[in-house]
Order: sequence, then C-alpha cells, then structure tokens
Amino acid sequence: FDNKSVGCYVRAVTTFGSPLKKRRTKTSGPYKVGDYYSENGKRGLVFEVSEDGYSGKIVSLDFSDTEWCTVENIPWVGAFSKFNGAENMEAIKQIPDWQTKFPAFNWCAGKGEEWYLPAEEELLTISRNKSLLNPELNYPLYHRHWSSTEGVIVDPYRNKSENWKKNERNQFRAVSTFGMKPI
Repeated sequence: FDNKSVGCYVRAVTTFGSPLKKRRTKTSGPYKVGDYYSENGKRGLVFEVSEDGYSGKIVSLDFSDTEWCTVENIPWVGAFSKFNGAENMEAIKQIPDWQTKFPAFNWCAGKGEEWYLPAEEELLTISRNKSLLNPELNYPLYHRHWSSTEGVIVDPYRNKSENWKKNERNQFRAVSTFGMKPI
C-alpha cells in the first residue's frame, strides 16, 4: 500500500522465524495461549482462549507500521471500545474513504474479513502473555503498538497504555477471532 495522495506508506514485515517455518500445516484444537493456529487459511498465535480451547483470539505473525489516521487534528470518530477492536473497526468503516484515512485499520482489514486492529485491552492481554508469545513472534516487544481504541497506544515492554497523536507512526499487528462468530 503506497498512497502518495495522502502521504502515507505502510510497511509490512513478516516475522517467520525458524520455529514458524516448520509449521505450515493445518492445526486443530484444543488450543492454549502461545499455540500456533492455522485453520481455513488464517494463521497466527493464540493469545486468548476459552476454557475448552476451541475458541479465542489470535495475533498476526506479521506486523506493520503507519499512522492510525492520516488526517491531522481529526475529531473523535467513535472508536472508543477498550475491549473489542472489532467494534472499533466497524465504527471506522462507517467513515467515508476510511481505507485512505485510516491506514492501520485498512492493513488489518486487508488480511481478511475477520481481522482487525486490536483494542487497548486486547493489546494489554498480548503484552501480559508476551513470555509465551515473544519467542514465536520473533520481534522485540519494546516498540509501542497502535490500538484501535481512539488515540491510545500500548507499550508492551511496560505493559501500559498511553494517549498518543493519531497521525504519528507506530507499529501494530492484526487480531482475529477463531471458533466464534465475528461481530
């Protein structure tokens, strides 16, 4: 994605470390936090799971970095959920030309129908589980990550969130559900 008309550039980075290269086959539940997930063309690492291990959430194996929004001084747009990034994604999709104005959301949506930019608490859950996920994700967990919660980034190293200017660049990953009907 390179849109010179709005001055943004999204860079995707795939983080296939050697442990993941061996895991290109289909998997099946029950799952636990830290497990590799690969079903129906969707791949990621489980960071939240139900008691029975058959439904939960995964984080993408790749990441990108760009602005949350390319419009300077944009007013609040209604992406206020701290717990459900899919709800925030739906709020953003109601805005005309959202794919250009909100490149982080667009990148996540480009991964498939059920992918979205995680909300603040979803990122904090990933951060709390980083000891189980970091070896597999093969990336440093000291970079701030965009959440879909409006104007909020999460610092996984410190396991805390803070307010941030929406038109500055930060890293992010996509999140998806499995074993449950998406919102």
